[in-house]
Amino acid sequence: MIEVLQSNGFRRAYKRLNPNQKAAVDKAVNTIVEDPTLGEAKKGDLAGRQVALETTGAVERMQGYKGFCKVRFGAYRVGLRADRTGSVEVMVVAHSREIYRLFP
Repeated sequence: MIEVLQSNGFRRAYKRLNPNQKAAVDKAVNTIVEDPTLGEAKKGDLAGRQVALETTGAVERMQGYKGFCKVRFGAYRVGLRADRTGSVEVMVVAHSREIYRLFP
């Protein structure tokens, strides 16, 4: 079973979202919970490296940050950290122009 953790910053930002955005965030988190190893391995010169910006639906691995993902929904992004121990930490939800300042 996968444990889902929420940071305090995520909780504060989640409260400010409208109901449609909250539903999209819940769906995005459930996508990661169902399969925390989403994405494909790199090929060629980058073989053996962590998945980097390989898209599976709206879930993208962050290049250069092992275990970090972002999920797109509309103009917003959810920042997540998944590890192989069975936990997913939802770290931040922010507008696309702010997410890269706040995450990872």
